[in-house]
Amino acid sequence: MSDTNEGSGSSGSNEGVGVAASSDDTDAPSARRRWDYWMAICAGLSLGLLVHRYAVLPFVTDGFVPNALLWIALGLLAGARAAYKAGLGTVTSGIVTPARLAIAILAALVGAGAGFVIAPPLGFVALRTRALPGFEVSLPSPAPAADPKLGSYQHGRLDLKRPAGMAGAISIEWSPGGLFDDDEVEMTIEALGAMGGPAHDVALDVEVPVSGGLPARSWSARVGENQVWMTQVRCGARRVQITTGAAPPGAKRLHRRVVGSLRCHPDPAAERSVGDIPVMLALGTGWSRVRSDANQLQLTDGADTVIAHAFLGHPSDRIIKSLGKAMPALHVGTGDGNLWSISVDIDHGQHPGWLRLCDCNRDNQTLLLIWIAGKPEPDLTRGREIVQRARCRQPDERPQSWPDLRRDDKVP
Repeated sequence: MSDTNEGSGSSGSNEGVGVAASSDDTDAPSARRRWDYWMAICAGLSLGLLVHRYAVLPFVTDGFVPNALLWIALGLLAGARAAYKAGLGTVTSGIVTPARLAIAILAALVGAGAGFVIAPPLGFVALRTRALPGFEVSLPSPAPAADPKLGSYQHGRLDLKRPAGMAGAISIEWSPGGLFDDDEVEMTIEALGAMGGPAHDVALDVEVPVSGGLPARSWSARVGENQVWMTQVRCGARRVQITTGAAPPGAKRLHRRVVGSLRCHPDPAAERSVGDIPVMLALGTGWSRVRSDANQLQLTDGADTVIAHAFLGHPSDRIIKSLGKAMPALHVGTGDGNLWSISVDIDHGQHPGWLRLCDCNRDNQTLLLIWIAGKPEPDLTRGREIVQRARCRQPDERPQSWPDLRRDDKVP
């Protein structure tokens, strides 16, 4: 009896141990699977973030969020390693299984999508509205703060470098006048090539939507590694030029979004001053104003002609070079500092004259001053004195005025 009871007790005890062991064996694979899932999820998320950071975003960025993606990805990789060790106790074998691979791929897609939302590529970055004189436009951060050096209602420029902390640049420039013609567009592209390398893949006319049905013209060119897009929009008496330079295809999408955000609301009072040339001339009496294009003043005394034109932010050598294309009848001769002798083809004859460039310490403007002789035996010394004595008008000075040329008066 005693043996039987002892045997029974022994048997019952062994059965209890067996049950306990079976329960542990059942829980262990389940726990390992859970660690497998966490390992695969962390690894996949990390891979997705890394792909977005270095395959979608620029390789080098200044933004905090894009750079933070790298540290988040490294943290997830550390978490994947910890999960693998907790599940199997080793990181040297059996790391890839079909289940883990499937979960990791799904997590990678989620990570790439999260990276796109957290740090979108340049073409998808958030834009904020920026008010400028007579219009507003939306720009990526960090949009420059208000700065009186941007210019006036007539002339101005705003530059945004490394938008959203990424490689590229945007500029907004406004000035009196109409849209560029083909020669002026080609000259602009040549200037881009001179600064950043030869321009190629040039398109003189491209379609960029503009709100409000405003007159506009767009063109683009590849300069170095960047694609440059330029759009001019007629806003009242001024043209607003938007330039975007960045790696394609982000440059195109960002440019179209910025241009599409432009809203034009000209100031009626300020519009009346558009086209005013800030020049002071010592001419004496007998001079009249000839109706001419915007951003140009043309005067005559019945024989000689004086022309004043304002340029914004253009170096002297570029202005002189552009005159040959914009005015084929003008021939620039020898120069002495900022003064050049010229000749102009008029009525099958050549008329001598003088040309001078005068830099103004306001609105980043340069005045082009031209005197053209109209008499057979001109007083060249007088013409030289006229352009040399001309100067930029100070902000506190009243503009000069001249009577309009009568219809029956002769225009040289």
